[in-house]
Amino acid sequence: RGTPLMLQLITVYYGPGLIFGQVLLTSTAAVYITFSINYACYFSEIYRGGIESISKGQYEAGQVLGMNKKQVFSRIVLPQVVKRIVPPMSNEIITLVKDTSLARVIGIIEVIKAGESFMKSAGITWPLFYTMIYYLILVGILTVLVVAATWLLTRQAGTNRNYRANFPASLASAFGESSFIPPLLRFIGNPLRWAFQRVE
Repeated sequence: RGTPLMLQLITVYYGPGLIFGQVLLTSTAAVYITFSINYACYFSEIYRGGIESISKGQYEAGQVLGMNKKQVFSRIVLPQVVKRIVPPMSNEIITLVKDTSLARVIGIIEVIKAGESFMKSAGITWPLFYTMIYYLILVGILTVLVVAATWLLTRQAGTNRNYRANFPASLASAFGESSFIPPLLRFIGNPLRWAFQRVE
């Protein structure tokens, strides 16, 4: 986690060739390996923090009920951990989506590189603006899905009824204040809330 992701991509892709004298990895394989190792470090810290955030009393309560360590973790600790790690994991997933643009440094043709190539060939700049809109829409969809997952977990836990009752407002708070986003989120959120209520 202490080095830039771009340098890690370059090292994984070009390093084996410099050491062994031949190319051992394709650019696509180098991207998969680098992103997997890099974000596994961040995710592992999120998991560790989530597990350690559970108080010792939760474990003791499970033991008093006659549960073994496996049952205490799976029935008491794990549901609470999942609910707590969803928000930080969503941030990392969104960052991962945006970091895929770094793959162009080792020759991967991704969205920004494709827009840049089209801009150079046609002599126009608007393709780069469309790549920004693409990322904005994709991140927006991921944010809606994450808020929906958090809403479902909260509903199943039976806590925070205000959050459960006002799903569109939760979406608005996730995106921040804006003059046009809240009506848009109500348009998206109300059908989703109806669908979730039908599950009951």
